Amino acid sequence: GRPAWIAAWLTQVENSAPALAQTNSETGRVIPNGLYLRSGPGIGNLPITVLKGNTRLEILGEQNGWLHVRVNTGLEGWVAASYV
Repeated sequence: GRPAWIAAWLTQVENSAPALAQTNSETGRVIPNGLYLRSGPGIGNLPITVLKGNTRLEILGEQNGWLHVRVNTGLEGWVAASYV
């Protein structure tokens, strides 16, 4: 989808979590269908969930061929960089 704007007076806040700051972070997409989102960088770290192909990722950092990412649900973890 495309980004869109809506007037604040047309919305209702349902929780008191602070708004995320606008950043210039990199994004990527999952290439294969069924990529593990792991708790740390490396296959020795437990999978948190399995990501579907074409899932959008916000890239937060990199370590030894692994990317620290956030998915649109806010869940964070690590994926192998070669699959993004």
